[in-house]
Amino acid sequence: MDQLERTPGFVGLLQFIWLTFYDKVVLPFKEMRHATRPVWIISIVFTIDGLIYFGILTLLGNFFPENANIGDVPTGWIIGLFTGGITLTMIIFGGLTDKLGVRLSLLIALGAAFIGRVFLSLSGSFDLGSGLWSPMFYMAIFGLLIIAVAYGFFQPAAYGGMGKFTSKKNSAMGFAVMYGGMNLGAFFSGLLSPPVRRASAGVFPPNGFTGVFWLYTALTLLGLLVVYLFLTKKSIFAAEKTVEEENAQLAKDTDEAIKEETVEVPSDESLLNLTGKQ
Repeated sequence: MDQLERTPGFVGLLQFIWLTFYDKVVLPFKEMRHATRPVWIISIVFTIDGLIYFGILTLLGNFFPENANIGDVPTGWIIGLFTGGITLTMIIFGGLTDKLGVRLSLLIALGAAFIGRVFLSLSGSFDLGSGLWSPMFYMAIFGLLIIAVAYGFFQPAAYGGMGKFTSKKNSAMGFAVMYGGMNLGAFFSGLLSPPVRRASAGVFPPNGFTGVFWLYTALTLLGLLVVYLFLTKKSIFAAEKTVEEENAQLAKDTDEAIKEETVEVPSDESLLNLTGKQ
């Protein structure tokens, strides 16, 4: 091992890993340290949602066959329609979020997602029968339908808010933080789910999936409270003012830089005078 660490190839690999980590994780957060409060609130909520979304999506493939006694083919259709429905709802409700504003749209989205996840969790909490067209099936599908509608508000509002509350200078970093936060949440869902399943299997047999769903429901409520308490109208107004000032300063600096680099072109009259002197 010591010899391997001294080889240039191993050192180069370590350098590559560090530079990649610095460029993709450290640098975006470093550049965003002076970001406005709404930017951080959206990033935090987006990270939490990444954990919840990918955590639930991963479990659904086993939840319906094992808990609801639904075959693999119908389960595939359910998951496909759910993910495709999210895209459809974003198209339908995306324009409405612009009219409602970022704060209200996020509150509606997270409130609806909370209700939908409550229904999804309840479907596995009681003995409602199993199989296609059973009460358990209908309750779970109803919950997923509400969640899909919630994402029709959540995604456009989150991305629109990030664009609105970042200046032209740091907007790219803002979206990088969002994307990185979503992936970070997905990563942590893989760490969080197994111990929760094992701990709740006795309460929610046979596998504890429902216990994980209830945890994600509680995290949805946490995200809702974060938006309600910290993404205030006052903070939004302050962020919009800050972004306006930063964009104005950036435009001013750009104009000055262009003037400094502009080469003065001599006029025809000056060329004639110069020719006459020669």
